[in-house]
Amino acid sequence: MKIFRNGLALGHIIECFDNTLYGFFSILLAPIFFPSSDPFTQTLSTFGAFAAGYITKPLGAILFGLIGDSTNRNLPLMLSIGLVGVPTLIIGLLPSYQDIGVMAPIILIICRMMQGFFFGGEFAGINVYIFETFPKNELGKNTGILIASGVIGAILATLAGLVAVLQILPSWSWRLPFILGGFLAFLSIKLREKLEFLPSDPKAAGNYMQSIRTLTGAYKKEMLFCFVLSGLTTIPLNLSTVYINKVYGDLGFTPSESMALNGLTMVFNALFLIPCGRISDKIGFPQMITRGCIANILVSIPAFWLLTGPFVGMIQAVLFLFLMMASGTLINGCAFPYMASFFPTSCRYSGLAISYTFGIAVFSGTAPLIATILTHTFGSEIAVSSYIIFMSVLTLILHRFLIRKPEETSYKKAA
Repeated sequence: MKIFRNGLALGHIIECFDNTLYGFFSILLAPIFFPSSDPFTQTLSTFGAFAAGYITKPLGAILFGLIGDSTNRNLPLMLSIGLVGVPTLIIGLLPSYQDIGVMAPIILIICRMMQGFFFGGEFAGINVYIFETFPKNELGKNTGILIASGVIGAILATLAGLVAVLQILPSWSWRLPFILGGFLAFLSIKLREKLEFLPSDPKAAGNYMQSIRTLTGAYKKEMLFCFVLSGLTTIPLNLSTVYINKVYGDLGFTPSESMALNGLTMVFNALFLIPCGRISDKIGFPQMITRGCIANILVSIPAFWLLTGPFVGMIQAVLFLFLMMASGTLINGCAFPYMASFFPTSCRYSGLAISYTFGIAVFSGTAPLIATILTHTFGSEIAVSSYIIFMSVLTLILHRFLIRKPEETSYKKAA
């Protein structure tokens, strides 16, 4: 399969392995790097470090997007995947708060920001590459395969975490997945050398700011819609992995059980992504976006209701994950080729990278923080569903009023 032969999917597996490790280890690392007598403050601190990785993604998107639009599509894909290994390796070797004091959380946050920066242009760049080189009637399928491959990286990160927290291993064993991820990122540069060289649009060559002027002028409505839609693509996933680990702990699940449930979440996500992509090729991307938003609105309250009550066991947790992934992947499996279709070749990389990274930074990276505050304020996990509903309704409204004649950008009938 082309997407694996040219190193796109395999490189993305490694990239996602590195970027998801902290999310799965966040609760475990909280007392190591953010000691506090108040569990709520400690949780906010570690989720804040998680969000820091999203804050810098737009900066990476601007830099790598401009490189991709003005030179070629390949260079940022090579740079980003290799450099992301540096902060991952540092986290694995970083002394604890007890050893070096306040420098430990400061360095950890800087590493998370570096991870986000390098990932900022990588994911959008892969989607642009697929959009411009793969058959138009298979964009949904190949996007689904790409994102599912990233999920495989997350599954491998979960398995590494599951092994690392076994009680028979020493307490420092959590460091090993980060060290492994750092070295794999360096080696993965070789995988990207197999990419077919794809030059940028000659109109954009040498003019580093033309893309930004074009996007903020002629395509500001499309940018706004993509900004919101991008956030919605991963909100269900972040709530079902990063945030939910706190809930699992409150419910009495062991760290190993929490990691196993995280792995199951990734399995559900990967299994749903590819068929959702194929369906979007058949019915059209606009229709799939609409159905995904409606599904999120209908499913979120029942899903979080399963986590309330006098007894919540493994069955309720699995049903929650199934519902969240079944609805969330309807959008995540088709959003990126749809968004890429809004922008011309000369600024497509920048348009998709900037809107995507700003969207997930503002709406998705902060989702665990927002969920924690909602639960703390209203005293029930059901309150978290209001955030998903709000974002889904907002996406539907913007889709209806900002994106004119969305059927023109659907590839349902493309050859």
